[in-house]
Amino acid sequence: MKNKKRGWKIAIICIIAVVVIALVFAAAKLVSPEREISQAEYDLASAKRSYELGDYKWTIVQAYYSLFHSAQAILRDGLTIDLSTNPHAVLHDMLNDEVDKGNLPSDFVRAYDSARTVRSNANYRGIYTEESARKNIERAQLFLAKAKELNKEKLTQEEITRLNNLSSNKTTHTSDTGIENVE
Repeated sequence: MKNKKRGWKIAIICIIAVVVIALVFAAAKLVSPEREISQAEYDLASAKRSYELGDYKWTIVQAYYSLFHSAQAILRDGLTIDLSTNPHAVLHDMLNDEVDKGNLPSDFVRAYDSARTVRSNANYRGIYTEESARKNIERAQLFLAKAKELNKEKLTQEEITRLNNLSSNKTTHTSDTGIENVE
């Protein structure tokens, strides 16, 4: 009888342990907009420092990851990305869904795709320029501003001015949001 009770206790402890582990892994995959915005700010500041140092390849990579984190914040709470798949492609599809729902202009998906292509070219082919680095910083700034706007974080006056300028400075080479696409 004692062994039977002990067996049940061990079974219950194992079940509880499995549930706790599953919850920990599920929570690790959840995206916190605040955490993503913080990471995006860090990566953007790093990209700007790299740009000032003339390290354009690393600027492109850091600016892309700033944009990537901002995009996750734009999609808000509860987002889960299965890291066993290609999170960059999954994020692209999720942004497309937001465009289809009318929650984002299509320019954001084009900007994401452009930044991703530029990063891939820099990272895997060694193809990059100062101009492509500058454009990725601009894309990252736009995404960060949108993430903050959607998550009701206070925008700085500089960001408000930049958003206003981006939406009013239309040229034949930029989209309605002021985003220049793949070079």
